[in-house]
Amino acid sequence: MNATLIASDPREPSTQAPEPGSVILSVRDLRTSFRTERGVVRAVDGISFDLLSGETFGIVGESGSGKSVTCRSLIGLLPTPPAVTQGTVLYNGRNLVGLSSRQMQMVRGAHISMIFQDPMTFLNPLMRVGDQIAESLQAHTSMGRRERMAAALLLMREVGIPGPERRIRDYPHQFSGGMRQRVLIAIALACRPRILLADEPTTALDVTIQDQILGLLLNLQREFGMTVVLVSHDLGVIAETCDRMAVMYGGQIVEQGDTVTLLTRPKHPYTQGLLRSLPGASTGKYLTPIPGAPPSLIDPPAGCRFLDRCPLAMDQCRTWHTELLPVGPDHLSRCIRHDQMEYAND
Repeated sequence: MNATLIASDPREPSTQAPEPGSVILSVRDLRTSFRTERGVVRAVDGISFDLLSGETFGIVGESGSGKSVTCRSLIGLLPTPPAVTQGTVLYNGRNLVGLSSRQMQMVRGAHISMIFQDPMTFLNPLMRVGDQIAESLQAHTSMGRRERMAAALLLMREVGIPGPERRIRDYPHQFSGGMRQRVLIAIALACRPRILLADEPTTALDVTIQDQILGLLLNLQREFGMTVVLVSHDLGVIAETCDRMAVMYGGQIVEQGDTVTLLTRPKHPYTQGLLRSLPGASTGKYLTPIPGAPPSLIDPPAGCRFLDRCPLAMDQCRTWHTELLPVGPDHLSRCIRHDQMEYAND
């Protein structure tokens, strides 16, 4: 696609593409809480990680672990109030946390885009899909309407929507679930963002369509050199697609590292529990579910949040000030007993 589709904010210190493998976004001590009638929910509680240019970074965990809230916090997509976000999200020399709504609008879509898991919630049922794809271009470029519609047509073709010349005037309800997800991808890629946040992009789709959508995302990533953050509850999807990954539990990252090492030599009991509950896991003939339930994020345990479900728990875990400990090259674990982990193939 023509380079004029790449939108940028001229007020930023630098708009040159980063070197592959360099840090493109740095998150430090990110905290997002919601005030409710029952108390303050600490949905994201002190997470830190770096995104590298051109990589696919996975975030995995059970429902309610804070994965989606993390992505929305990065680009200010939570209502304030009741949400309060603190910490540092450093992109292109400035902290995105605390920017005004107008300033964030210059970043969203043009530099960092997001794909949501439910297209029908995000897409406007009263607007033609071509107009919805062109809307982002209107916000971030100086294109006229004819140019925007031509670009929307090309985007539909790039994401694999058949007959785009005809379908550009259709409404969302006239598309299948998989095709609606492709429309969302076209919207997210309209301005060629450097970072794409994909929040459970295949959850509502059947297995065949899931594979098509994931394959499409990875092909587009390679073509445009994007950094992709893939959020999923499915370790199989993460294993197939991600270079590095973080495991979230109770609003915190409990383990982080390169995907192969983390999945073959996990250093946190929660990660190991997730692996043992996978169909076809090498840990035995039968699945081994993780007992119990995740902790309340209104009143989480003072020590390790996995304490009540952990087979390695001891008294010290109740009072230990949990932190991510280095357990290997580019490998961190929030477990004081990480050196006592056992593996199925040992």
